[in-house]
Amino acid sequence: MSECQGMKEQQLEKRDRQRRAFRDRILEAAKSCFLNYGFKRTSMEDIAKKVGISRPALYLHFQNKKAIFRALVEHLNEETLRQAEMALKEEGDVCDLILQGFERRSVELFALVCDSTHGEELIDINGQVAADILLAGQHKFVMMLTQVLQQAETNGEIQLQNLELDARQAAELLINSTNGFKEAAGTTEDYRLSVQRLIKMFEKAVVNRI
Repeated sequence: MSECQGMKEQQLEKRDRQRRAFRDRILEAAKSCFLNYGFKRTSMEDIAKKVGISRPALYLHFQNKKAIFRALVEHLNEETLRQAEMALKEEGDVCDLILQGFERRSVELFALVCDSTHGEELIDINGQVAADILLAGQHKFVMMLTQVLQQAETNGEIQLQNLELDARQAAELLINSTNGFKEAAGTTEDYRLSVQRLIKMFEKAVVNRI
C-alpha cells in the first residue's frame, strides 16, 4: 500500500468515526426528547435544537421522526446486548452470570421507559414502529443464554433435565417470564426483584449441589 493510499484510508476512517459520533449525538438528543415529551409531542425541531443544528440539517441524516425512533431502538438493543454478552462471558457461577445478563439487557431497557412519564406511549410506539428490531434483539439474547446454559450443562454445573427442558427451551422460558413481569411491575426495583426471584428459583431447580 502506498503512503497516499494509506492517508486516504485514514481520512475515510476519521470521517466515518465523525459521522458515527454525530449520529450518536442525534440519538442521545432524541432519547432525551422522547423520554421527556413522549413520541407524539416530540418534533424534529425539538431534536434538532437539542443537538444544536437546524431542522433541515437533521433531515439530511434522518427522513423523519419514526426513522430516528427506529435507529434509537436499534442502538439501545445493540448496546444492551453487547453489555449482556460481556456479563455472560465473565467468570463465575452460571446463575449469577445469567442474572447479570438480565440486569444489563432487560432491566436497563425496562428502566428507561418505567422512569418516564410517557412510558406507556413509548412502549406502544415501540410495538408499532420497531417490533422487528425488538424481535431480532430477543432472538439474539435467546441464543446468548442458550450457549451459556449448554456450556454449563456440559461442565456439569447444571442439570436441565430436572425441568425436562433443553438449553434453548430454558433460555426462552426465562426470557418470556421476565417479559411477563413488566406488566405487573410498578417500578424498576419491582421488576429487578422479580427477575432475581426467578433466577433464584431456576438455580434451585437446576444447579448441581455437591
